[in-house]
Amino acid sequence: MGRSSYAKRATLHPIRWMEQYAIDIALHPETTPHFHDYLTVRWAARVRPGLRVSTLRRAFEKLVKRHEPLRQRFVETDDGWKAEILDTHPVGLIVETHGALSDHEQVSIVTERVREPLDALSDALFEMRLLRFGDSCDVVFMRANHAIIDGYSAAMLVEELLKYILSLPVTAPVLSYGEFVGHQVRKELENAEEKAAFWRRMLLPPPTDLNIGRKARGLAPMSPATVRKPRSLDRVLEPDDTARIEELSKRTGATPFAILQAAFSETLCTLGDADSVMINGIYGRNDPALSTYVGPGIEIAPLRYDRDESGLETCIAQVVEKLSSAAKHLPTRELHPDGQIIRAFEDAGVKHDRFWVLAPLPVGRMRASPFRKLFEKVLSGPLELGAVSIEQLEIPSLAPTDVEIEFTITPAPDGPRATIHADAAAYGEDELGMIADGVREQLARAAPL
Repeated sequence: MGRSSYAKRATLHPIRWMEQYAIDIALHPETTPHFHDYLTVRWAARVRPGLRVSTLRRAFEKLVKRHEPLRQRFVETDDGWKAEILDTHPVGLIVETHGALSDHEQVSIVTERVREPLDALSDALFEMRLLRFGDSCDVVFMRANHAIIDGYSAAMLVEELLKYILSLPVTAPVLSYGEFVGHQVRKELENAEEKAAFWRRMLLPPPTDLNIGRKARGLAPMSPATVRKPRSLDRVLEPDDTARIEELSKRTGATPFAILQAAFSETLCTLGDADSVMINGIYGRNDPALSTYVGPGIEIAPLRYDRDESGLETCIAQVVEKLSSAAKHLPTRELHPDGQIIRAFEDAGVKHDRFWVLAPLPVGRMRASPFRKLFEKVLSGPLELGAVSIEQLEIPSLAPTDVEIEFTITPAPDGPRATIHADAAAYGEDELGMIADGVREQLARAAPL
């Protein structure tokens, strides 16, 4: 049996492969603290002059009553791991009183709370704390294991928390956990053969693994035991690149995300002297039935990018077409770990998920929120609402990625920002610089100023 026991009369639900993956990581004896920290979704804000405990407790109780995954835990049965939805949250709102401390000391305490053990087998997979620092300041802090939440869900929780605190209505219906699992199974079965054929055409046979990074250095693929602090390059783009991206967006109709993904993919092919490369990404929620669901409702899928030296615009067109087509053929069981495609990659000795392109913020959900302007202002600095100040606290992650290379693209008022996180054992500063230079050279050739 696992660390969680269950009552015989409890209603247990089947789990999805992503939840099983989180459980496997929790059970892995060599999983690094960095990986556990990476799988902890967190959000914290400093509020001045502070909140009433009773107000926040009522808001918390409404949130956990409304969204079953916030009361979820995993239990091991004779029939494998299952999800159990508890009647009440196992610990409730946690209130800590610390007295007046400096801003730096406050962040240190919040960071300590983030680092406390939390994995898929913890009894409470979602946690909210109110940290009181004297009469003039509080910090509201939420964290959850990635098994029960994604970035979209985190943005929605913050939105609903604000509504409850402000006594605004929250009335949109939500799926229960069991309804969500059933819905996903039905969606996977819809046009299953057509979707399977699409993914097999795109991804099979597996391309040759790029001879860069861990492969070039003779290192084993990334695993829960190898995730540590990566080597990062925070400033990939220069001011001139913003103008180039704007020009390419006008000419092609593509988003900055697609433009940069194309430039990054072509750069990897060039550096690895390869005809193709697998680029993985996360697909947002296009299903209206999941618009209010708190849980891991995103889809993860790899794309096969084929090298094209005829110019960046044709590369962009390839990425746009494949991203659009892929979204229409999800969800699918074909990409599950036990699916034919992933097994084919394993049989060929090709690691399909080495390289990722991501947008770290749930931009779609934030733009659809009635608090859109509030989110945007809080992300750029303290927000003043009359006598109340709200300031998001950045809690540094021990490991901002768990993959070999992650290329992140973040929208900003003055143009997109790009960051590279890479496995420090496989890539030096010079190699990250070569990737950044390659991306910028692609942009410069396509849109000279």
